Amino acid sequence: MRLTLAGPTLKRCSNLFQTNLWQGSKLIAETDNDKHWQSYLYEPDSYRPLALVHGNAQQDNIKLYWYQNDHLGTPIALTGSLGDTLYECQYNAYGQIIDETWYVHTF
Repeated sequence: MRLTLAGPTLKRCSNLFQTNLWQGSKLIAETDNDKHWQSYLYEPDSYRPLALVHGNAQQDNIKLYWYQNDHLGTPIALTGSLGDTLYECQYNAYGQIIDETWYVHTF
């Protein structure tokens, strides 16, 4: 199925189903049939992402990640709870990603 901003969506990739939950035009949660889930937290009354909470329903291991945003609220990095950089990117003047680096893939 196709992703929309109108409401919950379902996307299938081979045997893996992913469900997205939207609040208006904000993506607030994702889950899949492998019991992985993640929730997105935003600054109050904005679209500026603040944090990502990731977990697995079969384990008690919940991970918290923090977004590092530029002056426009665009994410430029994702850091772990210990301050380690997991991801960073750079944009051109039109908002397109021109360089991105994953340091650790933990999802």
